[in-house]
This record gives sequence, structure tokens and C-alpha cells, in this order.
Amino acid sequence: MIVSLLATVIILLLVIVILAKSKDAYYRPERKDIKRLLEWVLLGQAMENDWHIFCDMPIRHDDFLESIRLQCMEIEEAYFLGEDHPYLFTQEGLVKIRELLDIINKELS
Repeated sequence: MIVSLLATVIILLLVIVILAKSKDAYYRPERKDIKRLLEWVLLGQAMENDWHIFCDMPIRHDDFLESIRLQCMEIEEAYFLGEDHPYLFTQEGLVKIRELLDIINKELS
């Protein structure tokens, strides 16, 4: 009885230590990933879920990408149509997405 109680306590402590030392998962896209997403949006191949993951999760490791994400959120508020349409955005929204893609391409050059 005492042995099994002691084993349980040891296992529980090990689990707590492992969980305390593990890092939290976070969203860390690279510039080429965001470039690809914007290209997919312009081609009508982006999924609404991909777009929402990008817009809804802050990007803390790259200030440039965070500024792009914030601009995309503004575009989404004004021009988003959703997956029920051939493209996620209106024509005006696609023009704004193209402008952001051009900025990313200049940054990657």
C-alpha cells in the first residue's frame, strides 16, 4: 500500500516537473509562409481556416510580419467574403492583399 502510494506521488511529481519545464506552443510563421498564404488568397486557393489562423494569432517573433498581420485584419474587416465565394475577399480586398504581397516580396529581396 505504501509502495504504491509512494510510486503514485513520484509519478505525479515527474509529470508536474515535465509540464513545468515544457515550452508553450505558439504560432511562429516565417515570411515565406505568409507570402505563400497571400499568394493563395489571390489565386482563390486559400482556405478560410488558414486565413483565420494567421489573423487571429499574434506574431511575436517578427515585427514586420506582425504589422502585415494587423493590416490583413483591417482588410478582413472591410472586404472579407468567406469561403462561400470563389475568393475570400472582394476585388478591392484582393487589390489590398496584392499591395501587401508586393511589400513582402520587396522585403524578401
